[in-house]
Amino acid sequence: GHQDTNELGDFTCQIFTRQDVTLELVREHDLVRSLLGCLWDLLQPALREEASPVVFNHESDIFKDHEIIQCSMDLLYVLDHAQVAREIVRSQKLRGELWHG
Repeated sequence: GHQDTNELGDFTCQIFTRQDVTLELVREHDLVRSLLGCLWDLLQPALREEASPVVFNHESDIFKDHEIIQCSMDLLYVLDHAQVAREIVRSQKLRGELWHG
């Protein structure tokens, strides 16, 4: 339940605030791609596909879900490290994977 998600948040915060661990997860386990994919999967139900261009329905209840907040915060913790940002920019493999989705 709610306590489980709080404990997960505490755990990921502790891991992702360590730059060395985060950098290894980005390099070796596609962490950024996984987090972006997860966030996209969570956000897709809020898309208003009838709109042109396609936009998010900002009134959707989905934005109140803890999972969206947790995934967003995890991505924030990961991208907050300057070395991780440098790695994404420098690595052709990472840039290509993120660019192509």
